[in-house]
Parts: sequence; C-alpha cells; structure tokens
Amino acid sequence: MNKKTFLLLVFLFFMVACKGQEQKVVAPPPPQVKFQFPVKKEVTYYLYFSGRTKPFAAVEVKARVEAKVKKMFF
Repeated sequence: MNKKTFLLLVFLFFMVACKGQEQKVVAPPPPQVKFQFPVKKEVTYYLYFSGRTKPFAAVEVKARVEAKVKKMFF
C-alpha cells in the first residue's frame, strides 16, 4: 500500500467517523457568584520610611542591690 492510498483511507475514515448527528451545544448555566455590599469605614494611613533613628536622650540603668543571678525564669 503506497502513501497516497494510506492517506486516502485515513481521510475517508475520519469523514465517515465525523458523519452522524450533530451535537447540540448547550451553554452552561451562569456561575454562582458570592458578593458583599461595600462598607464605608475610616481608613488609617501609614507612612513607611527606611533609614536610621537616633534617640534624643540617653538613660543609664543601674542595679540598686548587689546580688548574683541564680536562675532566669524567661
């Protein structure tokens, strides 16, 4: 069987297979969509900056009693 005969047989096979009743295309129902009504609220605006900060005052912390730490509970 040569190439032309084979292609003709394949073409005829697909033509016969495609014959028949036409399938009716039915549109799907519309999707169920969840929605929510808008809410009016006050919005807090934030500003984000990158950089370094410097304290305006320094405080020194000193212990008032003399003791040794035996356990740390945290």
